[in-house]
Amino acid sequence: MAMNTVEIERVNTRGLGPAEGRELWIERLMSYESDFDCSFASSWVAGSAVRARTSRFQYVSWRCDSTSYRRTSGHISRDRDLSARLMVPRNGALTVTDDEKTVVVRAGQAYPISMARPVQLSHGPGAEILAMALDSDTIARRLYDLGGPVEPIDLRTGLGSSVHALLTSLIRESDVLAAHEFDAVADRLIDLFALAQERVAADAAPGRLGEVARAARAYIRQNLGDRNLSVHHIAAALGWSPRQVQLALKHAGTTTNKLIKEERLSAAYAVVVAPGSHSTITELAIELGFATSSAFSTAFRERYGLSPRRLREQSGRATVNG
Repeated sequence: MAMNTVEIERVNTRGLGPAEGRELWIERLMSYESDFDCSFASSWVAGSAVRARTSRFQYVSWRCDSTSYRRTSGHISRDRDLSARLMVPRNGALTVTDDEKTVVVRAGQAYPISMARPVQLSHGPGAEILAMALDSDTIARRLYDLGGPVEPIDLRTGLGSSVHALLTSLIRESDVLAAHEFDAVADRLIDLFALAQERVAADAAPGRLGEVARAARAYIRQNLGDRNLSVHHIAAALGWSPRQVQLALKHAGTTTNKLIKEERLSAAYAVVVAPGSHSTITELAIELGFATSSAFSTAFRERYGLSPRRLREQSGRATVNG
C-alpha cells in the first residue's frame, strides 16, 4: 500500500549496557535493512540511527563505534534482495570489500553497492554513514551496467555536487516532506548519481567500451518493439561492428539478448503498474516485441514473481487503498 507520509524511526543505545546495546543495534538495523552479519570492536559502546522511508525509497543514517557488516551468498538466497544502496560517509570513512576489491569511501564521496552480491562494510569509531536504498533492482543494475562501480564519486564537484545538494536537502526536510515529494527528490538524486558514475565508468573502460554499451542500451530502449532486434541491427545502426558491441556488453556484464529482455521487461513493468494504463497484456506483449503473450507472461513472472495481470490487479488495489 502506498504511503502518503514519510515514516521516520529512530534508535539510540546510549544508556544501555554494552551487551544490551549491541543486541538492540543488530535487531533494529536488520529491521531497517536486509539480512547481514554484524561484528563489533571490543571498544563498542553506543550507536544511534534514523530511518526515513516511503513505499519506494528509504535512507538509514547511523553513527556508532567501530563496526563491520557482512552480507554473504547465504543472506542473499534467504532474503532475495536484489536492490542497491548508495553509501555516503557523512563523517569518517567506510571500507567496502566487494568481489575481492577493497575501496575506501571517505566523507565527501559516494559509492553504490549491490545487495545481490556478497559485500563487507566496516568503519571506525565516530563515523557517520548514510545508506540510500533504491526502489528497484532495475536501478541497481543501471548502477552496475558498466561492469560495476569504478571508484567513489566525488560529491564536491560536477554532477556529484548536485547529488550532494539534493541529499542534504532530503535529509534536512524529511520531517516535512510528503511521500511523493520525498520520492521525487530521491528519483532525481539517483538519476544524477547514475549519470555521474556512467561518465566515470565510460572514461575508464578500455577503448571506451563503456560508451558503446551505453549507446547500445539507449538504442535498445528506443526500439523495444522490433522483434528482429539483434546485435547485428544494433551494430549497423550505431556504426560499430557486432564484435565491438559484444565486447562492450560483455565488459558491462551482460549480453545482447539478456539486455534486450531486461529492457523489455523493465518497460513492461512500468506500464503494468502505471495508474490508468489500458493496454491489454496481448497488446503490451506485441508492443514490446515479445513473440507471444504467453512468452511475455512467462518471462514477466520469472522476473518479478507475479504475472503481469496479477501485478496489475495488486497495483490497482494499492492505488485505490493508498
